[in-house]
Amino acid sequence: MDAQAWVGIRPPSLQLRHNVNEHGSITLIGDAAHLMTPFAGVGVNVGMQDALELARVIIARKSGRDSSTLFSDRTSLAVALKEYEATMFVRAEENAKATWDYLGIFFNPRGAIKMVEHFEQIKMKERASADVKAAA
Repeated sequence: MDAQAWVGIRPPSLQLRHNVNEHGSITLIGDAAHLMTPFAGVGVNVGMQDALELARVIIARKSGRDSSTLFSDRTSLAVALKEYEATMFVRAEENAKATWDYLGIFFNPRGAIKMVEHFEQIKMKERASADVKAAA
């Protein structure tokens, strides 16, 4: 199968929303939670954002600041993990789509030309946005 034909098939390993949190006591971050292609260079950033968001929701649900009062009950932790996963999957899906789109550009017979065209479009949008801000 050539690369262009393969790009049209989304491998099962790139599917999102794996549910491992039936009981609310376990979750995943980074590539373990949302595998994506390396073609946008965002994987490590998404994993770090996962860690930050997970810490934020856990701290928000914690009943006290010292280590002896971790959680008042398991429900608080389960709610925190579900809150994290809800935002994580939305963010991961947006980034996974970007990596999938870039994969399609890279493995295109006109890949180099398409990449230049893509970045030229981004540059034009940034210039237009800067012009609007400068005029305001």
